[in-house]
Amino acid sequence: QIPPRVDGPTQDKDLIYQLEAATMGWANQIRAAMQASPEEMLEMGAANNNHPGPLDEINFWKVKSENLSHLEEQVHSPKILKILVILKKAESKYQ
Repeated sequence: QIPPRVDGPTQDKDLIYQLEAATMGWANQIRAAMQASPEEMLEMGAANNNHPGPLDEINFWKVKSENLSHLEEQVHSPKILKILVILKKAESKYQ
């Protein structure tokens, strides 16, 4: 549970651990979204003997754009900003 107000550093080590774990999870999601490439789609298609066409690549970029936009919205949400403030005040290495 994120405290409603952040005045000073928290002493709740369990909370800090949970927030750091969540931050690492977001970083992994962002990294995976950034690294996704149309080449992976081609490789999977070749492995299944189903070669993607131009519309498949257009769809790939559309989905990638939507995923990145959604991640950006989440990162800039008040809840995430509050988590970053808590981690900064706790002097976490994930701030």
